[in-house]
Amino acid sequence: MVISDCKQAVAWVNSSGVGDWEFLQMILDIRCMLGNLGQTIVEYNSRDTNSYADMLAKKGAAGDDLLDWSL
Repeated sequence: MVISDCKQAVAWVNSSGVGDWEFLQMILDIRCMLGNLGQTIVEYNSRDTNSYADMLAKKGAAGDDLLDWSL
């Protein structure tokens, strides 16, 4: 299972269409990689419902210590 907080990206990857032309090659690459994994589900999960992942992403972007998981 692959979970993303980008609703549009999940829609592009899960649809049979091509999505945004600007990201066409990336979308096709992702679909190819998912196909190689077998039965893989790609789902949307908002940042609000995944506070730990959001916190880690923000800490990583800021260069903070990723070993401190305290909120």
